[in-house]
Amino acid sequence: MNETRTEQSPSVLEIADDRRGAMRSFGAAGMAFLGALGLHGTSVGKNAANANEVKHQSRARNKRRKSKLGPAGPPGSTGPEGSVGPAGPPGSSPTSKIRYGNSATGSGPLISEAQCGPGEHAVGGSFYVTASFSTVTGHGDYPTPLEDGGVPTGWAAYIGGSGDKSIQAYVICIPN
Repeated sequence: MNETRTEQSPSVLEIADDRRGAMRSFGAAGMAFLGALGLHGTSVGKNAANANEVKHQSRARNKRRKSKLGPAGPPGSTGPEGSVGPAGPPGSSPTSKIRYGNSATGSGPLISEAQCGPGEHAVGGSFYVTASFSTVTGHGDYPTPLEDGGVPTGWAAYIGGSGDKSIQAYVICIPN
């Protein structure tokens, strides 16, 4: 009883004519929708359910499901321990310590060196200077040992020139 039309979209009646297609495409909700449009009874097919029957069948199905449930059973035993999970993200940075070197005082070129403790390495450093800068000819600082690819374990500072002055190096150390 299917009719072929040249329109792009089928009409509601065409959908209703193919009862199996309507049930396949729309399910019970679609049949209820067709019933609400007045397409119930023989206009859809002699075995089709109308909206009230679908609602009743749905309630009856829910009652059957509920009636099959019994009382809750006792809690089960604890299962086996799970496997070890993946490693977590890195923790916070290690605690740093500042270590001071010797205080060098005098009138010629001076050097002060600060060293990390055992099991530590340097991540930075600098120095303090007291001088009349009109007599200073140069100053600076560097990690020690100063070698390519080496791991610094201290910091050194220098100052040159005439006149009285003092310099003290410090190093910032973290655990290895």
